[in-house]
Amino acid sequence: MNEGSAADLLAATRALKPDMKDLYRRWSARRGAIVWSTTTSVPGKRLSIPAWNALTILINLVNNIVMEETILDLIYFAHCRLAALENTPRDYGTGELLFSSDIHTVVAIGSHVGCNLTELAVNLGVSNPAAFKFATKMVRLGYLIKERRDGNRKEVVFSLSKKGRQATMAHAAFERRTFGPLQELERKLTVDDKKVILDFLDRLNQSCAW
Repeated sequence: MNEGSAADLLAATRALKPDMKDLYRRWSARRGAIVWSTTTSVPGKRLSIPAWNALTILINLVNNIVMEETILDLIYFAHCRLAALENTPRDYGTGELLFSSDIHTVVAIGSHVGCNLTELAVNLGVSNPAAFKFATKMVRLGYLIKERRDGNRKEVVFSLSKKGRQATMAHAAFERRTFGPLQELERKLTVDDKKVILDFLDRLNQSCAW
């Protein structure tokens, strides 16, 4: 592998690890769950996860301090960081905190204006009842417009409101800031580097027993 690009990839993945000092400083036990404050884009909010899950993360973080890092360690930490990124509600320029299911619903309709409920469910990769729940919420919050399709008064279709368009633009900017550096790093990989990494991940995926 090319030493420079491989080292860059390793450093970028390691940078995804949670900050230990911040984690230990902020966690506290409450009603069977480990709860800690977050310094992300949710000022003053507190996020909680089941105690066993939080303890598993903490134990793995401690173990990582005294043990040499492996590729699997880095994959695990990247997974934790990306999961936290996905689960953190954010303000996409409207003054309201939206969860990933909220903004993804708005973005999906922005990409398929005039789609019906079934089409939305397919685009989101969820069931029709789940798509109905997401869309109903975003209509109520003013991000989506629900109307009857011309020529078929029984079919409901969705489009974006001004507020929805504002959120989609802010979300696109967020994705550029968040994933742009990672995509640029991937583009800099040599063909040999990329082949080795893809081959490893493919074999790892095939070896998973679950």
